Amino acid sequence: MIAIDWGTTSLRAYLVENGEVISSRSTAQGVLGLSLVDFRRVFDDITQDWIGNVYLSGMVGSSKGWLETPYCETPFELSKLSEHLVDISHLTGRASWIVPGVKQASPVNMMRGEEVQTLGSISAKPDADCIILCGTHSKHVLVSGNKLMHFDTFLTGELYSILQKHSILAGTEEWGESDFLLGVSDSASSISLLEQLFTVRANTLSETIQFPRAYLSGLLIGTEIHNAALLQEARSCTIVGSKRLMALYELALSNSYPDIQLYLLPAEDATLAGLQIIHRRHRDTI
Repeated sequence: MIAIDWGTTSLRAYLVENGEVISSRSTAQGVLGLSLVDFRRVFDDITQDWIGNVYLSGMVGSSKGWLETPYCETPFELSKLSEHLVDISHLTGRASWIVPGVKQASPVNMMRGEEVQTLGSISAKPDADCIILCGTHSKHVLVSGNKLMHFDTFLTGELYSILQKHSILAGTEEWGESDFLLGVSDSASSISLLEQLFTVRANTLSETIQFPRAYLSGLLIGTEIHNAALLQEARSCTIVGSKRLMALYELALSNSYPDIQLYLLPAEDATLAGLQIIHRRHRDTI
């Protein structure tokens, strides 16, 4: 099989045989800015010389992607994702399917790609009470058995990027763990986030902190986890993301919720595991 994770800003593709990744390719050509002609060109380039049925997940199935696919609705049995695949063989010229996203009616929410990571996560750590998919738009997911029950989305990563690059809070790349943890700690106060954000600037000018970038990150991640309803009663949690983000969330959670047992699962592993489960279930029906 060929597994493709096609997001907003990047694409990662894997050739998988007998559960093992034989080859992988990546490109910065995410769905944003691509025309319908571009999608086919990028797809052909990334899958050239590879043989196998293709399964795609992520923003490729969004309104800004190659073909908009319908959402499944919570509560949703993740093992049934293979029953809702959208055939795009007419677009690719080979056997190909897009995995649908999942939406939630109340509060209104949606995900594309994270449903595959969630499926991969529960296959790896089935006993976790909740899953944190950390990234640009961090998602906290509640599962029961194999069923996705509820999820919350936090704009943590995107807000950090905007403030770091385009605001008065923009700082240098230097990093300090103590200032990150100070930000996490300060985020638990009763002061609103809008007020606290300016303290990044004030603390820098007064030399209370040395690393404003780290403090800002701690403030935002801390605000996310302290406002996360799913963490209030959780005994265990799987953190899914890049190596860097997993380390930051593990540090913040360990200090804020020391009684919660944490598992770490790289986002790439979660996506691959989820797509392979979908492939195996779908293979028996075609």
